[in-house]
Amino acid sequence: MTMPTGPLCAPSRRRSRQFFAGLRTSHDPDVRQHLTAVAHSYGTVVVGSAARQGDLPVDDVVFAGSPGAQVGRATDLDAPEGHVWNQRAEGDELVGTLGQFSHGHREWHWKTGVDFVVPSDARFGANQMATDTEGHGGYWDYDEKKDAASLSIKNQAKVIMGRYDEVAPKK
Repeated sequence: MTMPTGPLCAPSRRRSRQFFAGLRTSHDPDVRQHLTAVAHSYGTVVVGSAARQGDLPVDDVVFAGSPGAQVGRATDLDAPEGHVWNQRAEGDELVGTLGQFSHGHREWHWKTGVDFVVPSDARFGANQMATDTEGHGGYWDYDEKKDAASLSIKNQAKVIMGRYDEVAPKK
């Protein structure tokens, strides 16, 4: 199903694919590199749109504060199975309330009618990462009380480095 945002994000979708393809080709072909697309808010719509086209050359996709990714399941994205990650912070009302109506994947259910699927839903199938930040813009906050990076940032870094066993899952 083509989402209303499809034509609007088409130029960004193409540029995203070109950017990651350029990163792959500009590096030594004998050295395996690990590329991760990290996207926030509407950026998750753009990355989701690029990844559903089947040619986003990344090893992992990380969504933070996603109102939707234009697909209903992580397996519909051009990412290796098990390599789609998601973060939803407490108080991020743009994720499951407002944004889902325009960017969430629409599914019809016989008993309940139209339903919207976003990456923070269990049925989407993304690896849900723990966050310790709040609101829609806090995913990269620095924890000044601890004088350390937040758990939200650390989890993203673990995925970027390919250290999946160290990622703290959402409880």
